[in-house]
Amino acid sequence: MGEASENLSKLSRKCVVNARFGSYASVLGLLGNIWVLQDIYFTDDATSCLREWAEIVGDCVCNTEVQRYMLSVQESKPEVAFALLNAAEQMFLQLTGQCCRRSELAKVNSKNWAGVSPDPFEDAKDIATSFCNKLANAAKSGEAITSGHMYENSLHALAMKRAADHRHADELLSITRAVERKATRGGRGDDEDNDRESKKARRDRQRTERDAARPPSSDADRVGGILCSTFLKVPTYASGKQPCGAGHKQGVACNKFVATGKCDRCHTPINDLPADKKELWRTHVNTTPGIEFNTTVVKCFKKVDGKWIDV
Repeated sequence: MGEASENLSKLSRKCVVNARFGSYASVLGLLGNIWVLQDIYFTDDATSCLREWAEIVGDCVCNTEVQRYMLSVQESKPEVAFALLNAAEQMFLQLTGQCCRRSELAKVNSKNWAGVSPDPFEDAKDIATSFCNKLANAAKSGEAITSGHMYENSLHALAMKRAADHRHADELLSITRAVERKATRGGRGDDEDNDRESKKARRDRQRTERDAARPPSSDADRVGGILCSTFLKVPTYASGKQPCGAGHKQGVACNKFVATGKCDRCHTPINDLPADKKELWRTHVNTTPGIEFNTTVVKCFKKVDGKWIDV
């Protein structure tokens, strides 16, 4: 790189694989790969545009001043190397666009070289010249080189890889800790089963403590006006507090009322309700399967021919 082939005693034709791009060495590897492939493909007198592009940029990066600059910023400003990668991408897009045009391919197949447009090849050289000028100005006067989309994409890819590595490390750590816990317990069964057993025992103990701390309810607390074997759905009052299902259901006590003496729902017995709310209850029981009035406490209705009516 930076030296004419005829002045070299030995020419290495090895492609370099960059595991990580951004250093000065990775830049030389990129340009060297482009150059050596074209030197292999074009063995006759034909000149490869890609080879000329690599030589133009290679002569620039091998300049002593530019080389010193790139080595000094390769750790702090990897976007400088990625700017060259962006330039190479633009050059390839120019040339591949030319090669994909059917009209240009037809001219090549018919050996009509004079009819082939030289504009894309000139544009590719202009890209190399423009990049070299920017790089030389950065080396001489510190002109900033903006980061391109390839550098931004590399940062995003690196962040995704680090996140995946963290997840993998967390999984390995959790497995290691599980193995250690099992070893310290002397291999007493499966850890997950043991944890499940302990959680169930803890829940049972907490439920027992809550029941013990709760004041005992009297039989009167469990006497409700509705007989129901499932969850009691209550009607909706037009105004005031809505009825409490637990308070109206026979055999069930409202936990909130038993514990605090207060409830944000209505516990007024059906017998003591105003006429409009009694009518709501009568219609609700007649139209809802599975529920009946408890005639022991509800005296305002009676059942006739399968329907509840006013007494």
